[in-house]
Amino acid sequence: MLASRVGRHRLELVVAVCAIAALVAVAASTRTTTQTFARSESWRHATGSLAALTASSHVWLEEIFAGDTGNDPQRDVLAPLGHAHVLCEALRFGGTTPMGRIEPVQPANRARVDAVCEDLVRLGTLSRQRLAAPATSRAGTVMDARYDAVFHRIEDNADGLGNDLAATVRSERAAAQHLSAGLLVSLLVIFAAMGIMGRRHVRERLVRQRLEALARTDPLTGLANHRHFHERLRAELDRADRDGTNLALVVLDLDHFASLNDRRGHRFGDRVLSEIAATIGAGVRASDLVARVAGGRFAVLLPGASGRDAAVIADALRARVAEVRPDGCAVTASAGVAAVPADAIAAAALLEAADGALAWAKRDGRDRTRRYDPAHVRSTSLLQRRAETLALLDGEDTMRPVFQPLVDLETADVAGYEALTRFPGTDQGPEHWFEQARRCGLGGPLEARAIALALAAPDRPEGAFLTVNVSPSGLLSEDVARVLPEDLDGVVVELTENETADAPGLAGLLEDLRARGALIAVDDAGAGHAGLQQLMSVRPDIVKLDRGLVDGVAADPVRAALIECFVAFARRTGTDVCAEGIEAASDLAALAALGVRYGQGYALAGPTAGWCGVDAGAVVALDGAAAS
Repeated sequence: MLASRVGRHRLELVVAVCAIAALVAVAASTRTTTQTFARSESWRHATGSLAALTASSHVWLEEIFAGDTGNDPQRDVLAPLGHAHVLCEALRFGGTTPMGRIEPVQPANRARVDAVCEDLVRLGTLSRQRLAAPATSRAGTVMDARYDAVFHRIEDNADGLGNDLAATVRSERAAAQHLSAGLLVSLLVIFAAMGIMGRRHVRERLVRQRLEALARTDPLTGLANHRHFHERLRAELDRADRDGTNLALVVLDLDHFASLNDRRGHRFGDRVLSEIAATIGAGVRASDLVARVAGGRFAVLLPGASGRDAAVIADALRARVAEVRPDGCAVTASAGVAAVPADAIAAAALLEAADGALAWAKRDGRDRTRRYDPAHVRSTSLLQRRAETLALLDGEDTMRPVFQPLVDLETADVAGYEALTRFPGTDQGPEHWFEQARRCGLGGPLEARAIALALAAPDRPEGAFLTVNVSPSGLLSEDVARVLPEDLDGVVVELTENETADAPGLAGLLEDLRARGALIAVDDAGAGHAGLQQLMSVRPDIVKLDRGLVDGVAADPVRAALIECFVAFARRTGTDVCAEGIEAASDLAALAALGVRYGQGYALAGPTAGWCGVDAGAVVALDGAAAS
């Protein structure tokens, strides 16, 4: 573990060693050199902090416009701009700031500092105007364009200012007559390292921007993901209620998609999903939202549309799906339609109505559209769902754990196992039962039993960790707390992606679990709720990449670039990355080359009732990747 952390921070260690050498040499240098160094450091910190504060204000402003109500405009948007302006004025005229005394820049750098200070004032004014009139300043508006132009101008000038100041400092130091040879060499090494760190800072800023986009996008299809869909649904419901307008929802599900995946393989299934996502997206208005909300299921939000309008649109979308025919394979879809206010007024009720209409279409033979009608939609009562879930909890053999290895891609050894739950004797998969249990108030007990069965499995290989899955709400329940032992050494608690990780008390509980020896993992990063905000709040020890990012990475430079973003983010924060759903040897080799630490999937080994090893073919693929 120590060697791993030293490897991640080797650049910082080099800089630290060089800094110590420089301090020894400084003791023998002139007072002028010391003052020049202090001044250059204050400039560097001031310009870096100015850029960081401006970027922070920009990020939180975009979060507010994306519908995040947990941010304070004054604290998160306007205050950072004020602090940045104080630093800019100190660079301009000199002065004392919370960072200490800052000397004014040289006359040659003054023009660029003036430009940055003036643009900060403009950006503050534009930010206030956007916050005051959000309806006329969203993305694509004139106000948004003016704001973006000023923000990017500040970025460019701040970067240029940093380069100019670095050039000024180098010139002054070259002219110093009493700088010892040892100090000169040490400082040159430090500046070289700082230049590398500066480039890495820029790269990490790009990583952050890419991860922000991932938080709202399904990586396989490019459509809105589960999280973005629910955020937009809430926003559109609020608007429909406020303005008295219509809103319709179409839930469209590919018929027999699971069997298609089984027959033709997941890679072909992913291709089908990508092509159908593109054709659905091309068949709606710009104001509509298309999201992939499950395996072969899509949701289409239609602001302003009535139920009758939505049914016509659903038929048109199904016709477009039928025209896709990848490799001559016929694909059909069923659709359920529900509308506001005719069928429901709340998000949960609207979703349930559309799902019920979809189930009706499936019962009637598939490849058709049904609009919600309470006379034909079967609704399972809460008591029925609770009874089904209690039967699973009380039965002897209704649940059993299986274990899939997580493999160290550098050594090809099994590092640990993920415990998965199977429900023998039922027609539904694990996701259905855990979601049903959550909806009827039995999520905690069902998750607790799954965890208890996994922890009780005997003969786990020595040194292999065990990953158990739990939702944030389940982790906070007393049922789960009772089954987790006091000593959690060798246990990884993996937060599932179907909920956000911002529940009150969760952060403290995660720290307690870490203190007891557990590691924390986030599931399906890049999909669902597992976006950048969740990574920032949880600070996981392991980030597990969604299969949609992993599948096909060997032949897809975009996927590779996105995974590089996660790897860079993880290395900087001391986190390990695990790629899930690896099914091809070529993808396995590509992921190892990208620096992904752990791998999981059928290309390595499938889930079994026991503690299995790594497939021999996977070992060959990893050895080949290491040799190249």
